[in-house]
Amino acid sequence: MYLSWKKGGSTGRKINLLKILLNRNFIFSASVIIGLAAGDVMGKLSFLNMPILMIIMTISLTETDFSAFRDIKKSASPVAAGIVFNYILTFFAVIAVGKLFPLGESVWAGLVLAAATPPGLAIVPFTALLGGNLFYASTATLSAFLATLFLMPWLTASFTGSKAVSFLSILNLMILLVIIPLILGVIFRRIGFADIAKKIHGPAVNLGFGIIFIVIFGVNRIFLVTEPGYIIKLLIIFTIVVFGIAYGMKYALKNKNISREDKISIIIVSTIKNSVFGATAGLSLLGPEGALPGTVMSFVILVYLIFIDKIIRPETL
Repeated sequence: MYLSWKKGGSTGRKINLLKILLNRNFIFSASVIIGLAAGDVMGKLSFLNMPILMIIMTISLTETDFSAFRDIKKSASPVAAGIVFNYILTFFAVIAVGKLFPLGESVWAGLVLAAATPPGLAIVPFTALLGGNLFYASTATLSAFLATLFLMPWLTASFTGSKAVSFLSILNLMILLVIIPLILGVIFRRIGFADIAKKIHGPAVNLGFGIIFIVIFGVNRIFLVTEPGYIIKLLIIFTIVVFGIAYGMKYALKNKNISREDKISIIIVSTIKNSVFGATAGLSLLGPEGALPGTVMSFVILVYLIFIDKIIRPETL
């Protein structure tokens, strides 16, 4: 689908309208606007969040090459980095900064859920975009994803208390959102669907997340009016954590004897969380208030991704 126009009598230029409509920034920005405009009525579509996220996870895992783990010597460093950056550095940074602000029980539980989520699906494509080490990024992401099965239920139950979110409820969520997609991904890859997954991954992730954003921003619109304090606190928390870690890691790695490609991958792996996962989990387990931290985190990471090429400039590493 193309849109053409003429400028100054010159030959008309063609814009691929479909490409614009499938653009990540366009979809995410439109989703926020639509969700906030529609409001609570979007709650009727909340049943779509879980199956959409399961489909996105399955597609992502179908195109994942698990053979990376065969070379133990080569994969040891990124495997450890994925777990350390996601579940020690970023998780405890969110918890530490979050402790500085008074939050209600459900919002705090949602904050812990958001902090305990696996790495974001955007890590690999943005690593490729900025010229990072794809092997490092994909191996680190996959190792953290697998660690999510054990660490997310334990961390969430430990930092919220069983009354807010039980270990079993998180474990059940892990089965739906990680184990089942992992099994399906391995099966689909073995029967030759990996190339198809690579082709549809971008549009599927963008559109899927767009629908989820519409729902979570819609059901949380009420808090913009009734609880603006929570919104401001969460914006401060996630802005400090995401941008703070990005610039902090960039400074810490600047004079290290590490390849530029690895530095790019390390910064991206340590800053991008699967915030939509956290928002969906919060909405499912805790209701709209529990989804609020994941929703705000999604907005902050969206802004971060829009400017990531300016923040992580390869020539400055």
